[in-house]
Amino acid sequence: MAVFSGNGSAASPSFTFSSDTNLGIFRSGTDELAFTTAGTERARLDAAGALEIGGTLGSAPNITLNANGIIQSGDDPYNIANQGVHINPAGIIKISRVPGNNSVFSVSEVGDATSTINMNAQGDASFTGDLTNNGDVRIGGSGTAPNISLNADGSANYKGDITINKDDQTIFFFGADGARDGYIQYNSTDKRLILGTDETGSIVGANSQFEVFNFTVSSDPVISLNQDGSADYIGDIRIGGTLPSSPNISLNADGSGEFVGNVTSGGNADAGAANGARLVAVGLVQASRPTNKLLWAGYTTGTSAATSSINSNGAATFAGTVTATTFDGGMDEGTYS
Repeated sequence: MAVFSGNGSAASPSFTFSSDTNLGIFRSGTDELAFTTAGTERARLDAAGALEIGGTLGSAPNITLNANGIIQSGDDPYNIANQGVHINPAGIIKISRVPGNNSVFSVSEVGDATSTINMNAQGDASFTGDLTNNGDVRIGGSGTAPNISLNADGSANYKGDITINKDDQTIFFFGADGARDGYIQYNSTDKRLILGTDETGSIVGANSQFEVFNFTVSSDPVISLNQDGSADYIGDIRIGGTLPSSPNISLNADGSGEFVGNVTSGGNADAGAANGARLVAVGLVQASRPTNKLLWAGYTTGTSAATSSINSNGAATFAGTVTATTFDGGMDEGTYS
């Protein structure tokens, strides 16, 4: 036997109680069953078998339990204009929130309001503790040979390239005190790579390919490797040997230079092998040129005429007096005009 009733409403449900007439069940629409308390619709079972709870039922419920296994809170997040959470039987959780630093996932310990894990809508994530696998994070590859390893001790290993797909990006390095100790920056306008130390000052420099800064020394780059092949250094340049105490070569900022070995300009002048000049570490100067060519010329500042000269054929001229002592070449000590 069927029992028929009118549609009813939230304030006056069709099926109710004599002592509480605004509590009960009514028909909210075609093939829809609604539940009301205190004269307000609280939940609705729609034609597809989904149970809607809270919010604006029929259009924007707070919670939707679907007969197909889908659980939804708020609006459908697959419509990117809406905020909501959607969980489906395939194991997919879809969350949508307004842009910015708005949390989409948060974990806290009981009694502590601070999030131990937090993920926000713009893609950032923070963890106050270590991640799994003894605090290390391993990505790709195999468990023992990952392609990327982010280690609990602060180190990281990458088997592939590291690419930053944005111009004028800076990588900063911070010390244990939290202060910035240095940075690496790529300047896409001038196609240059900039290295800096210390957290003070600003990044400056001309059209160079590579610059190094130490703002405790200067606001200008201390090293510049330029596009035309030249290089600029504020300090000394030391090469080889025991660095920095005993270099084989030292080119100093004051214009001086020291060389442990021989210095050659042009070809090897030893035994006339080629045109060139050679400073030999034992204290010998060698020069080699074709016959009757000038090897040495001395001038008085402000005059263009040589006051002394030595030619490759052995001839020598001196405008003044020559004084010599005995040496291996056989010249006796004395004064010569």
